[in-house]
Order: sequence, then structure tokens, then C-alpha cells
Amino acid sequence: MRVVIYSKILKVQDIPFVQALFDILHDRNIAAYVYEPYLDEMEGKINFQSNVGKFEGYLDFKAREFDFVITLGGDGTILAAATFVKDCGVPILGINLGRLGFLASIEKIKIEEAIDLLIEGRYVLD
Repeated sequence: MRVVIYSKILKVQDIPFVQALFDILHDRNIAAYVYEPYLDEMEGKINFQSNVGKFEGYLDFKAREFDFVITLGGDGTILAAATFVKDCGVPILGINLGRLGFLASIEKIKIEEAIDLLIEGRYVLD
């Protein structure tokens, strides 16, 4: 499985949850491609147990096959990620790192459960 990780900013209070996400992806042998500006921001803050690829934009969806996009943030982050996905049909999973999310409905404390459900194919597309 290959996933794109997209976010706009890495806040100090979110580092433990972002670290947990990458640890879970590594443990499940899921290849991660991170939005390049976000990856640059993570340098020295997130410990990657395996190599991660860079994701630069829409054309990457034409060059590679991705299974999911995972956004870290809120509803605005999902909407921004949708501009990259466009017509590729790759589903977006929104992990809410803020207060209230209507589109980003996965709570940050349920990251592991959400990833396991993706792997098992137990999800619904809206």
C-alpha cells in the first residue's frame, strides 16, 4: 500500500501524533510519500524508521499509483489536498488535529485504528 501524507504546517503539539502515524505506517509496511514542504518542516522533529518519498503535487498522481491520501489538520487541509487529487479518484482520509472537523473526522487518538481499518478495507467512501 502507498499513501500520500499531506499537511500545511507541523505544530509542536501535534508532533507526538504525527510521529505515531509514521511509526504505524512503518509497522504496517505502508510506503509513505510526504508533501515536500511538510517533509522539509519535519526534518529533525520526526524520526522516520523507514525511508519516505517526496510528493510534490498533482503530477505525482500521474507518475505513481497511490492508494490513499492522509491529511493531517482540519477541513481546510482536506480541501487543499483535493486540489492535488483532482480527478485521480484517490480517497482522502482526514485526521483532525484541531478542535472540530466535519470533513476531517478521524480523531488524532484513533490514528492506529483508522490505519488498520484502511488495511482491512473496512471503510466507506463519501
